[in-house]
Amino acid sequence: MHLKLALGRRVQLQSMDSHCADITIGLYEHLDEDGKPRFQLHSYGAHPGTAARLKFLAEAMVTLGGMEAVPGSEPRVRWPCRQRHAAAAKRVFVEACKLSKPEQLVTRSRRLDDPKLPGVVTVVGDGAGRYTIAAEKGGGDQARLKAICAGYLKLAEMERWDETETGVRFACDQRHDALMGLLLYRALNARAALRETEMMASRGVLVAPSAQAQGV
Repeated sequence: MHLKLALGRRVQLQSMDSHCADITIGLYEHLDEDGKPRFQLHSYGAHPGTAARLKFLAEAMVTLGGMEAVPGSEPRVRWPCRQRHAAAAKRVFVEACKLSKPEQLVTRSRRLDDPKLPGVVTVVGDGAGRYTIAAEKGGGDQARLKAICAGYLKLAEMERWDETETGVRFACDQRHDALMGLLLYRALNARAALRETEMMASRGVLVAPSAQAQGV
């Protein structure tokens, strides 16, 4: 129980990691020495590859989401802006858990073909945490662009910033380009992405072996 409390608040759970003997992995949030949020990956799994898997996932969150590694022996990450962005961290963790090979760790593009537009949708940033969702060749279906924008609002708990309702921003006013690229595909169908996240968390509970023995 003391170990569980020391880990902080659980943000997300991967109940069965198919890439590492179906171990359960949790993402936890706690404050560092300066009172700033950071996230720790932890598993009670005893499989020999557990430590390597946690290290890989931390590296994946850095590459995919633009987070940064926290120095130390434990696999911890944080946002460069030092803000929470807990919903975004949860989503980056979910996407990282799908991968298992170093060559898969590449930053995603902020332009993608959208069959429902139809055409290429682009996420344009201003360098200060504000992004516009636009059709690459101009025009486009404004209702569709607004829907993609709404997807970002749900997945990363962002805010709207323009009257056209196709602009989103981070409250920290800092750029998160890698994160926006990672979430673009999911923002095209945010409802399905949110269901996926809920299913991952509902399949199991991360409990220490000692607690399991006691029937807790």
